[in-house]
Amino acid sequence: GGSAEARRLAALCEGLSRALHKDDTPAREGVVGELSELLRMTHKGGRVLAYVYRDSTDLAACRETMFDLWELLLRSLEGGALRFDARSQAYDLLRLLLRRAELSTTLQDDSAAASATPTHQILLWLELSQRTLSLVLLAVDQPSVKHTDHSSGLLSVCAQLMAISYFRLPSFAKALIEALQVEEVLHARIPEFRGIAFTLDCSTECSTLAQRGFSTHPPLDWLPLHRTATAAANVALSRHAAPLPTGDAPWAYGARTKARIPNQAQAALAAQAAAQRGAATHVAEVLQSQAWRERMCRRGHLFCIFFYEWMQVVSESLGPGVPAHFFQWQSLPGFATMLTCTLVEMSARPPSQLAEPLVQLSNQLLRCTHLHSVLVKIVFNRCSVHDVKAVSTTLNLMNTWMSALLRRLQEDHDRHSEAAPLSQPLLRSTFDFPFFFHGMAILFDSEHVQVLLKACEFLYRHFDLLPHNPADQMRKIILLGCLHRLQLHWSPEVRSFFTHLLVFRLEQPCCWSVPRLPSEPEPTPINPGIARDYRRCADWLAALARTPPPPRPPTHPATLPPARPSPALSPFSGPRHPALILPPPVSSVSSGGRSGTGSTEQAATQAHDAGPASPGAPPAARALPPGTRALGAAEEDGLRLDAMGALRPYAPAALELYKQLTKDRQKIQCELQLWARGASPGPPPSLPVLKCDTSVLDLEEDRVIWVRESELGKGVLEVP
Repeated sequence: GGSAEARRLAALCEGLSRALHKDDTPAREGVVGELSELLRMTHKGGRVLAYVYRDSTDLAACRETMFDLWELLLRSLEGGALRFDARSQAYDLLRLLLRRAELSTTLQDDSAAASATPTHQILLWLELSQRTLSLVLLAVDQPSVKHTDHSSGLLSVCAQLMAISYFRLPSFAKALIEALQVEEVLHARIPEFRGIAFTLDCSTECSTLAQRGFSTHPPLDWLPLHRTATAAANVALSRHAAPLPTGDAPWAYGARTKARIPNQAQAALAAQAAAQRGAATHVAEVLQSQAWRERMCRRGHLFCIFFYEWMQVVSESLGPGVPAHFFQWQSLPGFATMLTCTLVEMSARPPSQLAEPLVQLSNQLLRCTHLHSVLVKIVFNRCSVHDVKAVSTTLNLMNTWMSALLRRLQEDHDRHSEAAPLSQPLLRSTFDFPFFFHGMAILFDSEHVQVLLKACEFLYRHFDLLPHNPADQMRKIILLGCLHRLQLHWSPEVRSFFTHLLVFRLEQPCCWSVPRLPSEPEPTPINPGIARDYRRCADWLAALARTPPPPRPPTHPATLPPARPSPALSPFSGPRHPALILPPPVSSVSSGGRSGTGSTEQAATQAHDAGPASPGAPPAARALPPGTRALGAAEEDGLRLDAMGALRPYAPAALELYKQLTKDRQKIQCELQLWARGASPGPPPSLPVLKCDTSVLDLEEDRVIWVRESELGKGVLEVP
């Protein structure tokens, strides 16, 4: 039980005290390793870090030992005599201590077991919490922390301690909100934000915090404990006005415990109350200092890591039946202010110049699913399709967001708690699908191979996240826009990537490749009309591959050859317009291997009297250049093949690849059926992984997602 761990913890505390006093590095490192392992140990499931105790007496005794360790670490850090490695270890032990339930939830528990919490422990907890915050706020402006890289750990630990203190010390929460609410934040306008569930108005958050604190989420509401501590301190000081003499080192290791003997209980409690009052005065002075406020206002690495850890603290406080994406984040004072700061920072620079902590924070923000569409629109609006590095970085960033949502789906699926609600759709109804589809259409319209590869890979990897109707819309956009151009692209890599997307995603229902048991429902099938169009596109590709190049027809309309008795090869369904206008067979094909799609607005204006094209007509059928006439169905199909003459050399290879991937898909479908029936041992089959040599881009991506903290909060950076 917890008694054994408490005894071991006490022995390690004494060992750490001796190692620090003698400056014995090997001994200190050994003790720190054992302490870290012991503080990470838990006898409870889930996220609760706590031992199991026989009764409240054992709990209080173990808590006393943890208080002694906490005091030892604070006194060593406040003395300033520790070397850098020892300081880092002390901060890390503080972080582990503050995450323990013995020093957090068990103190604020209103149950009968926790009602016997000694008053001096409540006062001691408050004093040590205030001293810890003062120490951290003073440390973040020191050179050893200020100029250290965020990945070194020390800055991250300080941010975690600040995030924990935000909820446990309401005065710090109020000071931080006031510091962040500068004029730029209070009057920020984020056009991409769609305030369906809440708005970005953060002007009332300080008053909301003063009125109700965090009472909307009781696990993070520490105000009742503060009231208890204040009342106890007032009573103790009124009964024993003269506290015990303190001296230069008022509470050396173990002194607090030795002072708590029965005949000195009142004096010790008064001394503890006086020490808590002194810590409160000191932390109030530190909160008024400008150093930490200015650093947080820069919205740099410290702010990003702090907000990340702030959301992590909230997520860990949720029960197993409340996923983070069901929580009302906007109900917590300070969330709207920090969210506005984050969106302002993301809007101020292109995606390739986002700081790495800001990228990590954007992934954490997806715990609030309303923000997914906002983040996608921000990065899309600040990315040029002509900047390959920006496109690559943007899609990589969106890939991390989509992957985070996919992990959330898996977590919801694996959650065994019956109290857990069903997961919401990954891309909620607030997601702006038309905007997203328009951005993807622009990427697919690019002529740059790397852009096309990245776009195909992104959609191939995350197509299953689309709901049924938006997925059909995406299928139709590709069908009417770029299907033939990309399937017959001159680059073998583009043809391969797009054909994988076509065979394994576009032609099949979403989530068809996800393993499922026979009792689970089948995926919703594709719209029959769209499925029929894709089958006709496959027939059209086969016809193009086996059709020899026809002789070039005369350009004068009167000398056109008679209609050929070729079969109907139109890849598109829908009612055929009786007078479909087609471009000249070869001249409408660009040198880049791209069919004429709408040559010019002038050409379209000259032919508007001929009537609209059919709703299902491909882009090539919408071009209306001069020198055309109405054709019959057979002539239309024949000249469409002629119009693709520049792409015909790639048709046999494209058809062979399409047939091979279709066979691979059918094999996967058979293996999935066998696995569902339990007739196939081992793991279920998975889809092929797209691979391409993008070493140049990958190297660039490793470099560009980094920016010095001193440049944050200053608008768009200058490219060196």
